[in-house]
Amino acid sequence: MLYADDAIPVALSETRLQNLCDRFAKACTNFSINDSLKKTVVMSLGTPNPPCILINGSPLKAVDKFSYPESVVNSTNNQESWSSRL
Repeated sequence: MLYADDAIPVALSETRLQNLCDRFAKACTNFSINDSLKKTVVMSLGTPNPPCILINGSPLKAVDKFSYPESVVNSTNNQESWSSRL
């Protein structure tokens, strides 16, 4: 999903999310787009452990709650409620 200058990759597994992030990082490099890893976080829904996702070898910070203007998503939401909002 894209919001203004933000992107939210959504995947059903850690492996798929890592693949999406790898491809996104490569596209950013190819188009000379700087991504802010300080503001980049990862959150999982319905899993006991947060995913370990790397971008250019740097691990992303795992969070339990994500806020964006006018919306808040937390890791206790189930996948059905998250999917219904997309």
